[in-house]
Amino acid sequence: HDQHREQDVRKHALFSSVCCLTRPASGLLGNTQHVQGISKQKKMARREIPLSKQAEGVVLLVVDVQNHTVEPRVGAGTHDECRADDTSPYFISALDLVVKNIAKLQAGFRGSRYGEVVFTTIESLTSDGRDRGLDYKISNIMVPRGSWGAKVVAPLAPVGDEIVIPKSSSSPFASTNIAYILRNLGCKQIVVVGALTDQCVDSTVRDACDEGFLVTVVTDACIARTLERHQTSLSNSSGYARQTTTDRLLEELRLAEDSTATQDLRTSPIESSAVPVETDAAGSPLFLRSFNDDTPAPPPGGAPPVSQVGSAGVVPLDREEGYVRFEITDLNGRSLSKLVPARHRGDSVYLYSGALGVAPNASVKVIPKEVEAAGFPNWKLTPYWGTERVLPWAAAGRPGTVIRRVLCEQERRDFSIIPGFSSGAPTSAAPSAAEPNPVVPRFLCRKMLAALAAHGGRGLLLLSASELEFTLAHKPAALPTAATEEAATEEAAAGAEEADKEATEREVTASKDPREDPILRTVSGDGWAPHFAGVDICATLQATKSQDFCLAVEQGMRAVGVDVRTMNPEYGAGQLEITFAPDFGVASADAAVTFRTGVKELAQQRGLLATFMTRPFGAKGLGNGGHCNFSLWEPEAGGHEGLMNAFYGGAGVLSKTAFHFLAGVLKHVAGLEAIMAPTPVCYIRHGNWAPAVANWGIEDRRACVRAKPGSSPRSCYLEFRLPSASANPYLVHAGLIAAGLDGLSCELEPPPQGQRSRAEGALEVPTTLPDALTALEADAVLTEALGADFVRWFCGLKRAEVAALKGRLEHDLGVGTAQSRRDFLDACVGAHLLSRAELAAAREERGLGPGVPYPEPRPRVERAVTAAWQDLYMEYV
Repeated sequence: HDQHREQDVRKHALFSSVCCLTRPASGLLGNTQHVQGISKQKKMARREIPLSKQAEGVVLLVVDVQNHTVEPRVGAGTHDECRADDTSPYFISALDLVVKNIAKLQAGFRGSRYGEVVFTTIESLTSDGRDRGLDYKISNIMVPRGSWGAKVVAPLAPVGDEIVIPKSSSSPFASTNIAYILRNLGCKQIVVVGALTDQCVDSTVRDACDEGFLVTVVTDACIARTLERHQTSLSNSSGYARQTTTDRLLEELRLAEDSTATQDLRTSPIESSAVPVETDAAGSPLFLRSFNDDTPAPPPGGAPPVSQVGSAGVVPLDREEGYVRFEITDLNGRSLSKLVPARHRGDSVYLYSGALGVAPNASVKVIPKEVEAAGFPNWKLTPYWGTERVLPWAAAGRPGTVIRRVLCEQERRDFSIIPGFSSGAPTSAAPSAAEPNPVVPRFLCRKMLAALAAHGGRGLLLLSASELEFTLAHKPAALPTAATEEAATEEAAAGAEEADKEATEREVTASKDPREDPILRTVSGDGWAPHFAGVDICATLQATKSQDFCLAVEQGMRAVGVDVRTMNPEYGAGQLEITFAPDFGVASADAAVTFRTGVKELAQQRGLLATFMTRPFGAKGLGNGGHCNFSLWEPEAGGHEGLMNAFYGGAGVLSKTAFHFLAGVLKHVAGLEAIMAPTPVCYIRHGNWAPAVANWGIEDRRACVRAKPGSSPRSCYLEFRLPSASANPYLVHAGLIAAGLDGLSCELEPPPQGQRSRAEGALEVPTTLPDALTALEADAVLTEALGADFVRWFCGLKRAEVAALKGRLEHDLGVGTAQSRRDFLDACVGAHLLSRAELAAAREERGLGPGVPYPEPRPRVERAVTAAWQDLYMEYV
């Protein structure tokens, strides 16, 4: 009894001591508040110790910036409050800037003498989470060991042997041996950044302080689910740590490294910002604007500090010669960019307003009416800094040079509203405020993803992965000769056709160099040939012929966050297929765009050519596909990482949501075909493992949509087999969602599976690009969802490409004789350049009756078609 009483006395004394040391709240503790307030001020003053050249043992601690935490909705627990917060405009807007600031701090620490960057992640040590703390179990916060959610987000991934500490509670000091590790590293001061400010960051800061570490919180490198939580948490924890900003800390780091620095930052005012977002001219946070005016915050400070500018005004090079590639994707899926020295990364970057309306090789240009009316202005690029990646291949051969890439969208301004503008009269009025350019493919993708999330208040997310095939080509040592080309020509026909043909062949034979005759391009106009021959799909010996290239692709993609899963040769000469892991939202399309451009760059560096053109060699046969595998997920307590697969209706069963979405896609296939098969070359795929009708089937490779119900939620998805590899990934996703949403809204039901023809009730897929464009324009649902401006720009550009191909064929084949006229018609038919009406007229001119198949083109005609396709699409698609 006495022993227990003694313990009670000690507990009471300890409790009293803790009460005396606690930071007082307003209105509490009576007369002692003033005395304790003075004590608090003294302690805070001692915490205001910046980095300096005398400081030792500083570690950058990156807290929980992982897929589970920062992906919108994915990181939510089961609490309704958390789930609602996931849609916070603040969180979505501020995230890009926070990630960017953390990346800047990582670069600063890695390049300094401190050099320690340590990570914590929420991650169970077991697959079922039985090792989690009680709070995490009650809150259903579950991140399995080794899962996608446990990975640090790609832009901030650890490098080298940097330490990553998994934890199973809010504070790493409570559930790990981090204090032991930090002391072994000689750490005395911790710089804390990460997520979430009011949860794990706050717990980390308080416990680190209690463990005897000096703590600095970088306020614009932390984020909470809402602005209010972020601000309140920083205010409450201000007595435990000093607070500063990214730019201020980087300046401290620079001075600490500079042995000649004389400025003592301890005497300088410490700048602090509790809100890591920028404001507009009126002082309103940018994230409070509507979706249609949602511009991501730019990186702070485009100009270098005065201390870094020499007497002549010349900015010296950084340790790394850094550059940023501001990159936007045009309507054809082609990358357009401007390379900017890193010291100017905060400056505005502009691009010609009509740049998206240009064909792949820029030989075809379409000038939209608003661009011409405005006098062909430049429009500002809008960088999304959360997409910034170091491209390891971009500065090959230049040690010390780093090139980063940031994906962009674009603003536009309407000058036509200015009084007197249309008449050219002088005016001092200003143009309209900037708004997002609605035809930018990435913007369209994000717009449709937002519409999907808003549908029915369900918060639906698209999980998808593009399955891309491409052709690898090289330049052989010897080009084909005119003799070998002539030998490949068919036997002469009788009569007038024989005479015309012989005259043509005499002209061909007269060419000394086969490259001088545009028709003799059985390889390609620039001498490219498939990197390997044969159709030995997945054959190991076939794979080794391109293995070195594939390994370079995998390693490069891994560095930029594209997780390659499989690599193999496909069923075509030089054809490869490389698949990668799925991702949520626009990140999936970003990955596909990054992959396409990266593959082409890596090939170019090796003297090779990689093309996603449907068929670069020959005018018939199999082509490169770009299937899109996808499923819809929605928040659900107890689901995988807080989500439920909305397509899953049980083992081997699709849900009603899946069937409604599927029905919408099939209903709009005719209009979608223009987007999914955006070049005339794409239409050779029909009947060659590509759909000819709008049908579906379970595990049916011949169907337009191949259903895979799966035995679990993670294995249940649909495979959309309509897209060609030439299709723009952003537009594939945007079109798919637009069609599927119609099915969800109208609760459409799909046709019976297994339909093979129009006679069985299936809708036919357009067989030429002109017909597909007409179908897109006639589809009111797609036009309204994607926007009339986009449909006008896209269809105008594609019709101009068709016209250019016709002009090229007419020039190469001629129309001066009966045979050359027939050759031209055959070429236009074979190149899929004619609408239904034009095809009927061509059949009539050729004297073909109903039901008579169109004759096969002569080899010379087929070579002309291939050459025209190659010239327009091969290099840049």
